[in-house]
Amino acid sequence: DCYSDRGQGYRGKTSITKQGYSCQSWNSQNPHSHPYNSSLYTDDDLSSNYCRNPGGLRSAPWCYTTLSNLSWQSCNITAC
Repeated sequence: DCYSDRGQGYRGKTSITKQGYSCQSWNSQNPHSHPYNSSLYTDDDLSSNYCRNPGGLRSAPWCYTTLSNLSWQSCNITAC
């Protein structure tokens, strides 16, 4: 399981951050509210809590965490 470039095309099923935290579902606004959803980012597969890089805005796949005190983190995925 790896990503190319900035990971915008990554469609794997990793849902854990680099430090081992679970990812918040992209369809959820709890514990972190955010602007990303599957209707706005139709090509980015935001239907679950899998690591993604919607819009290619960050340098690698990432997710919002389920921890209230840590908003987001890069995921435990290596570059190809």
